Amino acid sequence: MADRTFTEGEHYALVDDAIKRETAAAATRVSELETKVTELQNANDVLVTEKAAEMQRANQAAQALDQFKQQIETEKAQEAQRAERTAKVTEVAPALELTQERSDRIVAMSDEVFESYLADLREVAAKSAAKPADEAKKDEKKAEKAAEGSIPRESAAFAGSDTDNKVAGTVLGVIGASRALRSA
Repeated sequence: MADRTFTEGEHYALVDDAIKRETAAAATRVSELETKVTELQNANDVLVTEKAAEMQRANQAAQALDQFKQQIETEKAQEAQRAERTAKVTEVAPALELTQERSDRIVAMSDEVFESYLADLREVAAKSAAKPADEAKKDEKKAEKAAEGSIPRESAAFAGSDTDNKVAGTVLGVIGASRALRSA
């Protein structure tokens, strides 16, 4: 091929045409790359949001696990305390029926209140143990009085006293004395 010589105007036209084509191609490529950057930034935003959501779920799950572990430990401690306290109550007051409600109430007590509760139970148990001995002494006194010939008056409303005695010589006195002897 022969070398052709271009005039200055043709040369400028060819260069200008080449520049326009290259500029258009570059502008298209830049537009494509800017679109690609926007898509990647959007995808990155979605991934960052998903990561944040997963981190939040993981933190919530960790908190739920910690709460569950704490609840299990609390329940274990309550069951141990329940066993310990019911054993103490049963030892102090074996006749006391330990229902679930009573057991729950005992477990819910503070240590000071529980110790006070035990002290009250001990006091009642001590009185209960002393009461049969007192009743036996009263029965002995009645038998002695009946043997002596005087009986204390008793009714459903009044237990009588040592100063208000009937003489055993009356019919009622004899019947009362025989009853006192039978019950002794």
